[in-house]
Amino acid sequence: MDGEIAALENEVTSFARLQRRMQVQEPSAELRRRVPVWFWAFDLPYFEDRDLRRVPLRQRKQLLRDGFDFYKTLRYTGRSATWFATMRRR
Repeated sequence: MDGEIAALENEVTSFARLQRRMQVQEPSAELRRRVPVWFWAFDLPYFEDRDLRRVPLRQRKQLLRDGFDFYKTLRYTGRSATWFATMRRR
């Protein structure tokens, strides 16, 4: 699964905010509340020992959506890594 861990600030990814959670192996409930993070999945280049990189992206995204339960901190996005990079620059 390919994706990005993100902390949001005003609906925009914030690396500065994410840094508060980096290298913290067991965050306190207070830190998790103050700085929530999510893993946003956007591609599935491998699945069950199969290399899917030659499968069209649209099909890989469908496999990703169908193959996992997205809730709480695991989220699906149709966006790409490029989108996350753009959001960080805003």
